[in-house]
Amino acid sequence: MIVKSLIILVFMASLTGIYMMGHRSGYNQATVKYEQRIQAKDNEIEAKNQKVERALMAVKRHAAKKITQVEQHFIPIEREVVRYVSKKEPTHCQSDYSEWMQLHNQAASGLSETDPRGRLSHDTATGKIGNH
Repeated sequence: MIVKSLIILVFMASLTGIYMMGHRSGYNQATVKYEQRIQAKDNEIEAKNQKVERALMAVKRHAAKKITQVEQHFIPIEREVVRYVSKKEPTHCQSDYSEWMQLHNQAASGLSETDPRGRLSHDTATGKIGNH
């Protein structure tokens, strides 16, 4: 009876061992397949990213060419505008050097101090500067 029990025990242990080895082997194979699928998806995503990156670089190069073209077109125009604006036009009006304008300019500049006799101390119309 002990021999029978031992044989059954060895048989059950070997069946359990075979089952565990099969399970472990299947688990490892499933893990490898899953990792291969993940790696394939990662490679696909990386390929898409590289494709997008190449397209983006092409767009950036095209934009840089356009910027260069804009600079080449607009810098001469800016020079022409500066030349046109800085050109002095002849004016038909003469400067107003009347006494009223000089008084106005003195009042605006804060130099309209009068001396004790009531004269402006900075009267450039008469050529008198200072207290006279």
